This record gives sequence, C-alpha cells and structure tokens, in this order.
Amino acid sequence: MDASYEVLGHDSNSEGTMSGEEVWQQMDRFKLSQIVRTAFAGIGFAMSIVGIWGDGVVNPVNSEM
Repeated sequence: MDASYEVLGHDSNSEGTMSGEEVWQQMDRFKLSQIVRTAFAGIGFAMSIVGIWGDGVVNPVNSEM
C-alpha cells in the first residue's frame, strides 16, 4: 500500500496529515468554544426576556392617580 502512495507522489508522513490525537484536541477546543458561545447567547437571551418583562410591568402607585 505504501508503494502505491509513492507512485502517486503522496507521502503518508507529509505535513498535511494530522494524527488522531491532534484532531481530538482540536475538536475538544471547538466544543469548548461552542459551549462558551452558547452560554453567552443564553445569558443574553435571558437578559432580553427580563428586560421585556420589566418594560411591561405597570407601576401600581402611578396607575391609581
């Protein structure tokens, strides 16, 4: 099999190939960044819901006048 790669001009140990461990590390970093982004988006969404709710609350002291 290695001989066929040599004939085609491909080296099985070239810089373009990544080991499984490198791919695993990159996926872990990607998952962590997605978790952080999702957390910030969730916090922002919760803050917007609280803000909308706060805008809709009627002040009972001013409504009786």
